[in-house]
Amino acid sequence: MRVFPTYAFSFSDMEADIERQVLTGGTALSGSEDVIAIDGGGRVFAQFGDPYLDEPEMALAWKACGDALQGGALPVIVPLGDLRHQFNRDIRIPLSLPWWTEAEYATGASGAALSANAALRATTLLLALDFLPGPLRAGMWLSINHVALRHRAYRIKDVVSQTSTAAEIELSHPLREATLSGVAVELHDPRCVMRLDGEMRSPSNMGYATGSPIRFVEHFPAIGETYP
Repeated sequence: MRVFPTYAFSFSDMEADIERQVLTGGTALSGSEDVIAIDGGGRVFAQFGDPYLDEPEMALAWKACGDALQGGALPVIVPLGDLRHQFNRDIRIPLSLPWWTEAEYATGASGAALSANAALRATTLLLALDFLPGPLRAGMWLSINHVALRHRAYRIKDVVSQTSTAAEIELSHPLREATLSGVAVELHDPRCVMRLDGEMRSPSNMGYATGSPIRFVEHFPAIGETYP
């Protein structure tokens, strides 16, 4: 699967978060209001703004990415780009444009893996830790490369316990796919399979391309379909 070159475009603005939906039954005379979640755990989104497109190569890569994404019809792997709030680890950026391949974007060992099987829609994970440069913290992103749904991003809601070799964490939303013990957990450079939500335009200003803000949302294959 293709990888969107998040870091190559040097975005000045980025946000990754979880879209949630709630339903309210209205406000009672007492002023209280019942609110329940109806989103099944929410949907991950990422939006980026102010890309660097001054160089012709970058401007052409931006246009080519927009063409290939087909208005959201093509799912891609999107690095979430929140490195400063992870472990601030240097990430090796491929030189090829307009796309990166999974093979050239392969990162080093993640330093963490599941230490027990995790069921579909689990919200608690047990981790075996190897060489993380710092402690896990609530608010950090992680991702797991699942067998069927591929890369899925989750956020740590709470660190229940942690030692130098093990941790128990609670997730922001349920696990998308049952996963076996020993599967790596990506904590340095989380990513997610997503689709473009909206357009990817690049008007010119004084002869220079200016990229518009873009937004991605988590992509799920249709029933019976699989990812390459």
